[in-house]
Amino acid sequence: MDMSEIFGRLGIVPALDADEDQMALDTVRALWPEAEPQELSSRPGEYLDARAAENCHETCGGLEGCRWRGYVPRVRRLDTPPYGISYDVAYAPCKSLMAREEQRRLSGAVRSSSIPARFSRCTFEGYTTDGRPASIAAAKAAAMRAIDTGDGLALCGPRGTGKSHLAAAMAGEVLRRGQPAAFVCVPDLLDDMRRSGADEGGAMDVVKGLPFLALDDLGQQRTTEWAGERLYMLVNYRYANELQTVITTNAGSPRELAEKLGDHGEYIASRLYEMCRWVALQGPDCRMANRGNNACRTLSA
Repeated sequence: MDMSEIFGRLGIVPALDADEDQMALDTVRALWPEAEPQELSSRPGEYLDARAAENCHETCGGLEGCRWRGYVPRVRRLDTPPYGISYDVAYAPCKSLMAREEQRRLSGAVRSSSIPARFSRCTFEGYTTDGRPASIAAAKAAAMRAIDTGDGLALCGPRGTGKSHLAAAMAGEVLRRGQPAAFVCVPDLLDDMRRSGADEGGAMDVVKGLPFLALDDLGQQRTTEWAGERLYMLVNYRYANELQTVITTNAGSPRELAEKLGDHGEYIASRLYEMCRWVALQGPDCRMANRGNNACRTLSA
């Protein structure tokens, strides 16, 4: 705890040198040139903290090392009759803190939303392309590019070519950038939806509006009318709101996926075709291939 915090808790305003007073005034005047010294109501050190925090989101190393524990100081202008204009420093949750709280809410509502242990270790760096078919390297490049562009991605192809690894790596990267994300196995997600029903804050209510959602093994769920309806509602909401969606599927084309999805399949596949760039992965099943082959070892699904 620094001295400014100690003074603050004791309600003491320490005497500060003129240089710090001027720096505080300069910080406020950078935003409101008309500000006068007597209109500053916070301690000078707080204005300097606000100046230091102006671009902290660009260099954020995570909440663990955050100087302000996720509550960032910001200068604000208050107009409170009959007292007039004043300028103080308020503390507001940053994007990283809000993302963490949203992730906790997600985990509470959707048990399947936490990236499983095996896939939590999946990264782009660990996705080996050496000695693999060209489609593997192309898929990795497409996934890395989609993280920056926000485009949807459909990773399709036979099992064991690394589709789930890439989708999990994308979700992990979004989380590291301070945005809520989920990587869910579709059959497990449907179980969560059955459990929570249509309740506010239930699985459907939470996942449909996430900035990033990876739907793993789409097409492997039981093709019931109920499942088809829920998947259509989910995909249609994300389609209408232009939310980044990634799917993995063993289907080789949108038409084949539509057949796998059963009820509402054509409507779901049609939207996904427009939402996502379709990327086909080819190659042997790395789970069934030589387990000592390093080129296959890190690839999943």
